[in-house]
Amino acid sequence: MCIRDRLSGLESQKGMYKKAVETLSDKDKTSLILVTRPEDGPLKEADRASKELKDIGIKNQILLVNGLLTIYDDKISKAYYEKQKESLEKMPENLKKLQIGSFSVDNCHDLEECKEIIQDKLSLMGNVPPVDVMRNGSVNDVINSVKSCIKKGADNKMGFICATGCATPAKTPKENLDAFVYAVQKYGKDAKLGEIPQAVWED
Repeated sequence: MCIRDRLSGLESQKGMYKKAVETLSDKDKTSLILVTRPEDGPLKEADRASKELKDIGIKNQILLVNGLLTIYDDKISKAYYEKQKESLEKMPENLKKLQIGSFSVDNCHDLEECKEIIQDKLSLMGNVPPVDVMRNGSVNDVINSVKSCIKKGADNKMGFICATGCATPAKTPKENLDAFVYAVQKYGKDAKLGEIPQAVWED
């Protein structure tokens, strides 16, 4: 179902819809982030969504590519790396015109290594383990993982967003989600671009 089909059910809420579109279209208030993977299918879907959003006036879009391999160490990972590279090279022209705003790091990869590779090209995002820590870990595991990620990634030159290394799984305990927010607020306090917050060293 396309976006326009979904919007057809909003006839009774035209005022609210109009205001929402106006806000989303205002580049000074909002940036709309399209999240995709470096594969043919997801890139085509992101392209379709991007065009439909542009059709209704939402043009201030940023493309976030999730799960991109930057290194490989065996035949399988090399093949996957090459396939991702090929998909990105033939990315739809519409997507190539978008700002690529962040590099999302899977929890299987090391933040510090990725930081060295991307240098000042992109902001960095990740990489608290979604299963081992967020779903199956304790509150303290979550807090310590967030703190570790901020220590490793916060001095990235183009910025850092503390997030999970992939989608947060279903049945993640609420107390772990609360712990994630608590830790980000605590250790990210007074954060500045390209600098590790002082708060991570205070306990």
